[in-house]
Amino acid sequence: MTDRITRKHLDRKVEYLNWLTNSPETAWTRDETGKLTGNIGNFRIDKGWHGYTLERMSNTSGGVYHPIDSIQRPAREMFSALCAFISGIEFQQREANND
Repeated sequence: MTDRITRKHLDRKVEYLNWLTNSPETAWTRDETGKLTGNIGNFRIDKGWHGYTLERMSNTSGGVYHPIDSIQRPAREMFSALCAFISGIEFQQREANND
């Protein structure tokens, strides 16, 4: 029997992804007047009716895009997709450092 993948597992992977890509740690910042501003570049997990998606903040108003795809996946599938996505980024960074 395999271990269950939870939202916490996904969130930890996304924390690492934000660190790896030098992206903002949080999706939103509140200024002194209380207004929320989106942190462009932040990766986050969104939960929908049918599963999870990876989102990346694309503007300060909260617009996002889906760097993997917009299909809602069960937690285990999302975890696998995140691992593959991160491996690709790590590979690209290693290759860039070897040039």
